[in-house]
Amino acid sequence: DDWCCDYKTAANVKPYKLTQSIMDYGYHMQMALIAEGLAAVGRPVPTHFVLLFQLSSPPFSVMPVSIGWEMIRFGSMQNRRALRTFAECLEKDEWPHPPQILGDFMGPDWFHTRMQEEEDGGILPKAPAWIEQAKKAEAA
Repeated sequence: DDWCCDYKTAANVKPYKLTQSIMDYGYHMQMALIAEGLAAVGRPVPTHFVLLFQLSSPPFSVMPVSIGWEMIRFGSMQNRRALRTFAECLEKDEWPHPPQILGDFMGPDWFHTRMQEEEDGGILPKAPAWIEQAKKAEAA
């Protein structure tokens, strides 16, 4: 039929956590690869792409997430870039590796926004004094 559905388990089915999982694991790329594979063997390409997330512990809630065409398009382009990179690495026998030092982890923008909103709203308590003292000592 015209649906591509994949079942996933999750520790948390809150929307922001599912968004994070989709991006972390490249599920939009996976769906694009499925569609491309079907097209390559002459099968109809699905018109609907759904990830069905289920909590891995009670109450085992289920949350369907539809993946839109724009994400499928981006996923397809990312897949092609990855294949091109892999082919270049095979040809040159040079393989990328992560840097030795990543630097200070500052967290994602959404986290900073959320924490600032909570601080401004009085939800977070004041930071302890030792934090400012340590920052000043580091700057000196």
